[in-house]
Amino acid sequence: MKKSENPEISVIIPLYNKEQFILETISSVLKQTFTNFELIIVDDGSSDKSLELVKKIKDDRITILEKLNGGVSDARNFGIKRSNGKWIFLLDADDMLYKVALETLMNLKKKFPGKLVYTGNFCTLKSNGLLLQCKERFEGVVNNNPKKIWLNKVFPRTGNTLLSKSIFNKIGYFNSKISYFEDMEFNLRFIEGFKIVYTPIPIFVYNTTSSDLSVNWRPLFKEFSYYATFKGFSFYSKLILGRIVYFSLLTRLILKDKTSVYYLLKRYFFNLFYVLCSMLLGKILKVYR
Repeated sequence: MKKSENPEISVIIPLYNKEQFILETISSVLKQTFTNFELIIVDDGSSDKSLELVKKIKDDRITILEKLNGGVSDARNFGIKRSNGKWIFLLDADDMLYKVALETLMNLKKKFPGKLVYTGNFCTLKSNGLLLQCKERFEGVVNNNPKKIWLNKVFPRTGNTLLSKSIFNKIGYFNSKISYFEDMEFNLRFIEGFKIVYTPIPIFVYNTTSSDLSVNWRPLFKEFSYYATFKGFSFYSKLILGRIVYFSLLTRLILKDKTSVYYLLKRYFFNLFYVLCSMLLGKILKVYR
C-alpha cells in the first residue's frame, strides 16, 4: 500500500533478534482497518535474520532504520524522533495487534477529544490460551490513574496505548540507560500528570510464550530499580514502584546476586513499607478477584 505523506499515527517497533516473530507482528500492523499510518522498524543491531526478513517485505508504509545496539529504550527514542505522525503507537517485535486496534483507539480519541493518552485492554498469550488482563469494564476518562493501574484495572503500556507526540516534549523520552521495566519508568512520568482515556476493548496480544522462562543474569544498572526514587509520588504510584523493586529483589535472590540484593535493600530501606505492602496486598487481591 502507498505511504501517506501525512500519517496520523507512527507505529514504532524496536527490533532485536526476533526472527521467529517479527513477520507475524508486522503482518498484524499492515492488516489494520485504520490505514493512515506509517510503520517504523528500528533494527537495534540484530545478529539473527530479523533485518533480512523485514527487508523482503514490500510495503511503502514501512520505513526501516538501522543502528548499533543500544537497548530497547534507545531504539524507541530513535524511531520516535524520526517519525512523521501526530500520534505515536509503540509495539514490541513479538506482539500482535488485533485488526481493529488502531481504529479502536482513534474512535476513542474522537469520543473523548483533547487528551494526550488513549489506552485499551489487552490479552496475554500463555501456554493454556488467552487471558484478558485489565479488569476495568467502563469506557472513558480514568480517575485516579495510579490506583487503577496498581489494581490492574487499567494498564497503559507498549502495545495498547496511543500517545500524542507532544507528550515527549512535555515529559521527555525513554531513559536509554534502562532495558527492564523501562516502560513503567516512562509511564510513571505521565500517569499522575495527564488524563488517560480507556476502553475495555482488547488492542493487542502480549506474547509471553516468546520469552525465556528462566531467569537470566543481567546488570542491575539496566533495571529501573537501580535508578528509581519514591520521592514526589502519590501513595499508589509508590506501590507500583514497590512492586517493581520487589520483582527486582526476587530476581536477584534467585540469581544469588548478593551484591545487588544489598544495594537494593540499602537504597530502598526507608521505602521497604511500599515494597512489602505491594507484595502482601497484591497476594490478597489475587485471592478475592
